Amino acid sequence: MTGVLLGSFEDVRFKSESKKPTLKSLELIGMGMGSNLEDQLAHTVHKCAGVILARQLVNAPPNVLIPSKSLLSPNDVCSH
Repeated sequence: MTGVLLGSFEDVRFKSESKKPTLKSLELIGMGMGSNLEDQLAHTVHKCAGVILARQLVNAPPNVLIPSKSLLSPNDVCSH
């Protein structure tokens, strides 16, 4: 699941258009059922959100990521 989320992420903030195909469907096999599956998926989504935020910070050009804009509030971090 982590590979799917991180592999499908594309930072298009500085591109005119996306060039990646979109995922039409996904089957999860062997991850459990019910609340166990929901807990695992929630944990994976939160972990991937942190990695995606780090990617966005690293990939931002210097003229965009000036000190006044790079200071993130806890709400900004939690919303990603």
